[in-house]
Amino acid sequence: MTAQEKSIFNSKFNIYIGRDVSASNVKRLISVIRHSNENTAIRIVDLTINGEVATDASKINDSSTYTVSFEYDDNNLICKAIVVENTEQADD
Repeated sequence: MTAQEKSIFNSKFNIYIGRDVSASNVKRLISVIRHSNENTAIRIVDLTINGEVATDASKINDSSTYTVSFEYDDNNLICKAIVVENTEQADD
């Protein structure tokens, strides 16, 4: 696989990386992952939400924001999306 092919594959997901990602953007990312997993033989991308393996957006809280990061395989392809709900701590 060429560097350009890797870049194209990863670019579908990289636009969602960040520390303050809206629930709607996380849901879009999950949809992109499912579509990619169903329609490409390049690489299956695993998904975890708050530390649990997930396959859909049922655990996404619409009123929360999320931190999205990725793990890469030995070929520098995204192999896992990690979604963690941001928790706000109240000032006492």
